[in-house]
Amino acid sequence: MIKLYGNIHWGGCEPVKELLLQSGIQFEYVEMTESIKNLKEYLKLRDFRDEFTSIKDNNKLGVPVLLYKDQLYFQDEIDEKLVEKMKADK
Repeated sequence: MIKLYGNIHWGGCEPVKELLLQSGIQFEYVEMTESIKNLKEYLKLRDFRDEFTSIKDNNKLGVPVLLYKDQLYFQDEIDEKLVEKMKADK
Protein backbone atom coordinates (compact mmCIF):
# COMPACT_ATOMS: atom_id res chain seq x y z
CA MET A 1 0.00 0.00 0.00
CA ILE A 2 1.28 3.43 -0.98
CA LYS A 3 0.08 6.30 1.18
CA LEU A 4 0.59 10.00 0.64
CA TYR A 5 0.05 12.19 3.69
CA GLY A 6 -0.74 15.80 2.96
CA ASN A 7 -2.49 18.99 3.90
CA ILE A 8 -4.66 21.10 1.60
CA HIS A 9 -3.18 24.25 3.15
CA TRP A 10 0.34 23.36 2.03
CA GLY A 11 0.92 24.04 -1.67
CA GLY A 12 3.66 21.43 -1.98
CA CYS A 13 1.19 18.56 -1.68
CA GLU A 14 -0.77 19.16 -4.87
CA PRO A 15 2.19 18.78 -7.30
CA VAL A 16 3.15 15.49 -5.65
CA LYS A 17 -0.42 14.19 -5.95
CA GLU A 18 -0.48 15.21 -9.62
CA LEU A 19 2.84 13.48 -10.33
CA LEU A 20 1.56 10.22 -8.87
CA LEU A 21 -1.81 10.47 -10.61
CA GLN A 22 -0.31 11.31 -14.02
CA SER A 23 2.14 8.43 -13.64
CA GLY A 24 -0.65 5.95 -12.98
CA ILE A 25 0.56 5.15 -9.47
CA GLN A 26 -2.27 3.93 -7.26
CA PHE A 27 -2.09 5.42 -3.78
CA GLU A 28 -4.22 6.40 -0.84
CA TYR A 29 -4.22 10.10 -0.05
CA VAL A 30 -4.54 10.89 3.65
CA GLU A 31 -5.65 14.49 4.17
CA MET A 32 -4.42 15.23 7.68
CA THR A 33 -6.97 17.96 8.38
CA GLU A 34 -9.97 15.92 7.23
CA SER A 35 -10.42 14.07 10.50
CA ILE A 36 -8.88 13.42 13.90
CA LYS A 37 -8.29 9.82 12.77
CA ASN A 38 -6.17 11.02 9.82
CA LEU A 39 -4.26 13.48 11.97
CA LYS A 40 -3.51 10.79 14.55
CA GLU A 41 -2.34 8.41 11.81
CA TYR A 42 0.11 11.04 10.54
CA LEU A 43 1.27 12.02 14.04
CA LYS A 44 2.00 8.39 14.85
CA LEU A 45 4.43 8.34 11.92
CA ARG A 46 5.92 11.72 12.75
CA ASP A 47 6.34 11.07 16.45
CA PHE A 48 7.79 7.56 16.27
CA ARG A 49 9.85 7.38 13.07
CA ASP A 50 13.48 8.47 13.10
CA GLU A 51 13.17 9.91 9.59
CA PHE A 52 11.24 12.84 11.09
CA THR A 53 13.96 13.88 13.56
CA SER A 54 15.44 16.68 11.44
CA ILE A 55 11.95 17.78 10.34
CA LYS A 56 10.86 18.19 13.96
CA ASP A 57 14.19 19.77 14.97
CA ASN A 58 13.61 22.44 12.32
CA ASN A 59 9.97 23.03 13.37
CA LYS A 60 8.64 21.84 10.03
CA LEU A 61 5.47 19.88 9.36
CA GLY A 62 6.95 17.23 7.09
CA VAL A 63 4.28 17.01 4.40
CA PRO A 64 3.85 15.82 1.85
CA VAL A 65 5.32 12.51 2.89
CA LEU A 66 4.96 9.26 1.00
CA LEU A 67 4.94 5.88 2.73
CA TYR A 68 6.10 3.20 0.33
CA LYS A 69 7.26 -0.27 1.38
CA ASP A 70 7.63 0.94 4.97
CA GLN A 71 10.01 3.70 3.87
CA LEU A 72 9.24 7.40 4.05
CA TYR A 73 9.93 9.82 1.21
CA PHE A 74 9.68 13.56 1.75
CA GLN A 75 8.74 16.22 -0.79
CA ASP A 76 12.22 16.67 -2.24
CA GLU A 77 12.58 12.88 -2.69
CA ILE A 78 9.28 12.31 -4.51
CA ASP A 79 10.24 12.65 -8.15
CA GLU A 80 10.27 10.87 -11.51
CA LYS A 81 13.09 8.59 -10.35
CA LEU A 82 11.02 7.33 -7.39
CA VAL A 83 7.95 6.97 -9.62
CA GLU A 84 9.94 4.81 -12.05
CA LYS A 85 11.14 2.67 -9.14
CA MET A 86 7.55 2.20 -7.95
CA LYS A 87 6.43 1.23 -11.45
CA ALA A 88 9.25 -1.30 -11.76
CA ASP A 89 8.36 -2.83 -8.39
CA LYS A 90 4.80 -3.66 -9.43
